[in-house]
Amino acid sequence: MLVLPGWKNSFFFSDGGVGISIDRRDTLPVLHSGDEVEVAGKSAAGLFAPIIVSDKVLVLGKAELPPAPLREYWELSSGTEDSQWVQVRGVVQAAWIAQGWGRSVLFLDIDLGAGNITARVHDFSVSDPSHLVDAEVIVRGVCGTNFNDRRQFVGLRLFVADMKSIAIKKAAPTDPFSLPLQALDSIRQFSPDRSLKHRVRVSGTVTYQSIDGALYAQNGSEGAYIRTAQPTPVSVGTRIEAVGFIAAGAYSPQLHGAIFRVIGPGATPVPLPLRASQVIYTNPDGFLTSPYDSLLVRLQGTLVERISAETYEILAIREEERLFRAYLDKPPGSEVLPGLGIGSQLDLTGVVSIQSDESREPRSFELRLRSPADVVVVRAPSWWDTRHMLYVLSFALFAILGALRWAVLLRRQVSHQAEVIHKLEQEIARRTPLQNGISWSTISPEPAWEGWS
Repeated sequence: MLVLPGWKNSFFFSDGGVGISIDRRDTLPVLHSGDEVEVAGKSAAGLFAPIIVSDKVLVLGKAELPPAPLREYWELSSGTEDSQWVQVRGVVQAAWIAQGWGRSVLFLDIDLGAGNITARVHDFSVSDPSHLVDAEVIVRGVCGTNFNDRRQFVGLRLFVADMKSIAIKKAAPTDPFSLPLQALDSIRQFSPDRSLKHRVRVSGTVTYQSIDGALYAQNGSEGAYIRTAQPTPVSVGTRIEAVGFIAAGAYSPQLHGAIFRVIGPGATPVPLPLRASQVIYTNPDGFLTSPYDSLLVRLQGTLVERISAETYEILAIREEERLFRAYLDKPPGSEVLPGLGIGSQLDLTGVVSIQSDESREPRSFELRLRSPADVVVVRAPSWWDTRHMLYVLSFALFAILGALRWAVLLRRQVSHQAEVIHKLEQEIARRTPLQNGISWSTISPEPAWEGWS
């Protein structure tokens, strides 16, 4: 019995117990979910799980789809449920329509609690699926494994025939901004009495917006990173409300899949003056901590390196023994921070972004600069810096080497001249023979006129 169309021209087949993917060589007949079929073909390894490569598919009639067992994320992620008819229960965190494998597909990102699965709905009539976001649903489909070119598991897919395979158990609020308003610090706190699957609503003042639209918002001494695909530009100091799903960030919890609305102008928080050594430190209990993640701060340091790219600037800053990076978005092709030299003493204002290791311990941080005005030169670099010192030392070294070479050449020339003179003296001595035992050097010649007197 046919269960569901799958990848491109393939489909999933089940005998009522075990399912397998059928890779077709032909395109006819056209198949539909629930068709009872007879398949002739050969087994193959497949790209992840075994498959059947069909030579012929014959439609026998129509049949009822079998019951789908409810599966948890950990059961699906083991890989043993690949190509099997299952159902899952979770909360839709994102819904969008896009092209997939040559056709229009409704995609649903569903949180199952321990992880997410992406449902691909083949036949649908909705044009705007946003009403499904935050709905609690039960979805029937075929589990598909997302894998890499080394046949390794990297994620989950659920192939869904149509909207009838989706049962809404708890509808999303008609107005997401009608949810209770929560403090920003509440999303950082553990609470066993509250599910983290559904949306929450928070408010704050925008302290930063990146080129891709992501926001940092702050309310008093609490800040949060808000990931959103909403293209609305907002300026720093704007008061907003955001609705989204709490998710783990690099260090602190974040709001993902968020939408927001502008409340009005607000007062930009005053940057907190800090030293780089205070951003990440060891608390009295012996744990590394950073209470300033996502907050607007001021730091000072020395510029030790600068990287200029098409859409961003990265400044490597040293403050005593601490090294951190300051990141500045810029319009493509523009020039910002002209004349900023290595060795400059800088006063920087920006939002702290913590990076952590595998155990989620904070290890480093970046400073997200809002504009070039956040970079203030406290002291220009001294002319006698490392670069110029190297120039002077290089010049002196070349001068010394040149003098040594000249001395060696002069010594060789003097030695050569001495050797030439020595050989000339030997040649003169060889060509002045002794005649009759009398050496010319012992004769004192007298003028001829003296012999005439």
